[in-house]
Amino acid sequence: MNDHLLVYNDDGDPERIESEAALSELLEREAVRPTWVELVSADDKQTLNVGVGREFSSLTYYDMSGDGAKYRSAGTIDVPQDAEFYYGGTPTAMGSGSAITTDQAKAAASEFLRTGQRPESVSWVDAV
Repeated sequence: MNDHLLVYNDDGDPERIESEAALSELLEREAVRPTWVELVSADDKQTLNVGVGREFSSLTYYDMSGDGAKYRSAGTIDVPQDAEFYYGGTPTAMGSGSAITTDQAKAAASEFLRTGQRPESVSWVDAV
């Protein structure tokens, strides 16, 4: 069970998110300009980076509780194969072939808020 997330985005200081409504509002606000939003679990051992945009999104998941495994979303849409989202004001590439719908990304972020674990609502591939 996860009761909150710490969110890091281009605004600088971390923001504490405790509800799905607040998370949804944040992702809507950030999607205006394609942006990476870093969600950190309450135990500080799991991170979900959400590349959120209006037309598509991408996910990267880090499990810091063990060997530091890294995964990216398995793409569900064909275009784009490669794109960038802003991270700290700098355009930063998503994993090739990791584009998913923004609705899928939002659902995965909500699941991460509830569980603090890698979302099962999307498929994953090892990120190299």
